[in-house]
Amino acid sequence: MKLIKILAVAATLAAQAPVFAQTAAPTIAKWAKIYSADGAKVGRVEVIVNNADGSVAGVKTIYQEKFLTIPASTLSAGTDGLKTSLTKAELRKM
Repeated sequence: MKLIKILAVAATLAAQAPVFAQTAAPTIAKWAKIYSADGAKVGRVEVIVNNADGSVAGVKTIYQEKFLTIPASTLSAGTDGLKTSLTKAELRKM
């Protein structure tokens, strides 16, 4: 009887799908502050840009007097808003 329980538990564990580490997408809200990778304030979220499936593609902000679209793939949650993995120099080139 004990062997049957052990085999049942082993079969259950083997049948479960593996769990992979996933990074949760940051919550993106209009007017959230955005900071560069080097800590400089970039601006605030003016527009949230969505893909056809409704997922967030990026955000638009006003940076150095022009609209700049920052890809969502570069954004993460920061201590005081959103943080992009792009540096200030990289943002200037966009």
